[in-house]
Amino acid sequence: MTNLRLAIGGFALAALAATGTANAQAPADQTAPLPACPPGSDQPTGQACPQPAQPAPPPAAPATTYEPPPAPPPPMVEETHWYDTIGWGLSVGGGVEDFANTTMRDTTGTGGSWNARLTMGTKSYVALEGLYIGSAQSINRLGLSSNSTLYGNGAQADVRINVLDDYVVQPFIYGGGAWRYYSISNSSTNTSDVANNANVFELPAGVGIAGYAGGFMLDVRGEYRWAWGDSLVPNANGTGNGLNRWGVSGNIGATF
Repeated sequence: MTNLRLAIGGFALAALAATGTANAQAPADQTAPLPACPPGSDQPTGQACPQPAQPAPPPAAPATTYEPPPAPPPPMVEETHWYDTIGWGLSVGGGVEDFANTTMRDTTGTGGSWNARLTMGTKSYVALEGLYIGSAQSINRLGLSSNSTLYGNGAQADVRINVLDDYVVQPFIYGGGAWRYYSISNSSTNTSDVANNANVFELPAGVGIAGYAGGFMLDVRGEYRWAWGDSLVPNANGTGNGLNRWGVSGNIGATF
């Protein structure tokens, strides 16, 4: 009986020793306690104090992509029309004229002429001209007053061929058609064989030279005019109406 008791006691001691060893090797709690709230806070002393929430991180900036600046608009190109490049001229002038027929030269004196001219094509090989034409010269005939004057007024259009198309000096030739109305003034009584008026169609042709500088133009020309239509003096040398003319004139004006 004594030996049984000793065996049971030894077994119990061994069990107690094993339990103590196991408790000693058990791992400690890995969770760190929350810090205690300081005195004076709403949280009871000794209890864990909740931590304030951490602010959320700011949103990441959106990725930017490089966009090149827009290309500049193409330069404005002014449209050029044909009538902007051919050259225009406006001029006035005058000169000396007389009849080519002997009878009319003996009846009238050498007179003056005047005109106003619009030229389209001063910078081209071919130009067009439009003119107002006028003339005045004395006329002496038995039955007319001594101070009578023969006036001529009309219109003309011609084609001009420029030898050079766009130069400071520009020789040219021209030809066209004209209408002229002759009338006698300063004659209260006409008992002569000279008609009081006449309508005449003329074909002028001539040569000239023009110069251009600083927006101004100057030209001189000589011409001859063949005439058909009414007669002022009947049967002047038996050649047509005897009103063919020659003339020399000069003009000055502006180009644009």
